Amino acid sequence: MRLYLSALLLSLPMVATAAPASWPAVSYDTRYMSTAKLESLKAEVDAGFWLETGDALLVAAPDHVQARIAQRASVVDRLGPLAAADLVLLPMGCDVDAEHRPTPLAVIGHHALVRASAVPVAARHEAQPVIANSVLASEFRPAADVARAADPVIESVVAQVDTARWFSRVETLASFDRSSYGAATSGSEMNQSRDWLAATFAGMGLTTTTPTFSSGSVIAENVIAMRPGTRRAGEWVVIGGHYDSRNTNDTASGVLNTPGAEDNASGCAGVLELASIFVNVPTERSLVFACYAGEEQGLLGSLDHAQDLADSGDLPRVQLALMMDMIGYSHDTDFDILLESGNTPTQLNVLNTFAQLAVDYAPGSRTIIDSNPCCSDHMPWINRGVPALLTIENDWSQYPHYHRSTDLPQNMTNAQPMAAKILRTNAAAIAVWAVIEVSAVFTNGFE
Repeated sequence: MRLYLSALLLSLPMVATAAPASWPAVSYDTRYMSTAKLESLKAEVDAGFWLETGDALLVAAPDHVQARIAQRASVVDRLGPLAAADLVLLPMGCDVDAEHRPTPLAVIGHHALVRASAVPVAARHEAQPVIANSVLASEFRPAADVARAADPVIESVVAQVDTARWFSRVETLASFDRSSYGAATSGSEMNQSRDWLAATFAGMGLTTTTPTFSSGSVIAENVIAMRPGTRRAGEWVVIGGHYDSRNTNDTASGVLNTPGAEDNASGCAGVLELASIFVNVPTERSLVFACYAGEEQGLLGSLDHAQDLADSGDLPRVQLALMMDMIGYSHDTDFDILLESGNTPTQLNVLNTFAQLAVDYAPGSRTIIDSNPCCSDHMPWINRGVPALLTIENDWSQYPHYHRSTDLPQNMTNAQPMAAKILRTNAAAIAVWAVIEVSAVFTNGFE
């Protein structure tokens, strides 16, 4: 049968495949735009297609359509002719070949929107097709007719976020060369940073361990601390971020020089900051604070943690895995937070709940929701069905010192106000998911 079909197909006349229709493409600014206005702009596209990218609406359409939309929205960029069939999403992870990838038409979370024809052969297996008239990422726009007042108990906890303390810990972590790629001097300082983290957690009175994991030539340690819950101690909320760093521009000499202030001393210091708060705030569920190694080599530390819990049968205990990666940079004073999780009903609920908490407890920031996650420590949890989420600044891809020896604390523009938005949101989320003991909070005088 297969030979017959092959012969039949070869005997048919070849029909030329029409090139996909393309139109002039323009990106329009949708920041702070109302839902009604955004939807009305989409409705203008009666020929061509649109893509919502979080900060913007990309419209590929005839000139008369573009003229109508341009009267109502500011132009961000003109992208030339585009066809929906020639667009794909590529992960923007930590691979060494990232600099050889095509220039993005837009950055959506941890993905680059690019022309499929420009994707290198070696990266084509990672490309995800794009569907016309779809939402790739969206700005969270709460219903205007729903007024919410901050809960005074949660606000009393959120108010304890101390960004000066957080930044001091960023500076300490950045003083260590934390590459987990194995040079002797770097490995020594990696161990020093591990010991400093363990001592800091232990100094808070937390039970702390440094489990070892290996993958190929990598042997490293995570730093795990636990604060038991009260009424539901067997249910856990995991708060994590990686403490290893990477430098892709200064390795030829053998001096790795990886301060990694923003990526990711900022997130690991965020774990310490939340531990500093919740060590004194009783919750019904237990809290697990984790600083991971090996993230830059493929999420090795978080993979090991999640797999260990799966192997021991403890994974169902995890009610939420909250990860932080690059939380202290903004290239402007539009302090926008990016939330990443999966697209299951449970994960979408996590995204929307966090986004509303950002509105309630971190006012003055925008929140971008992305349900196509990639490339950080939330992935091992999502892939195992755990409700999980990454909190990261939306400007991360614009950070000029990413994976450079210049990723230093002093180069983290707007560090404290940006981190405050994410840390306040996360503190509120922990209060909700871990279920704070209200009576204990008031007894301790936090009202």
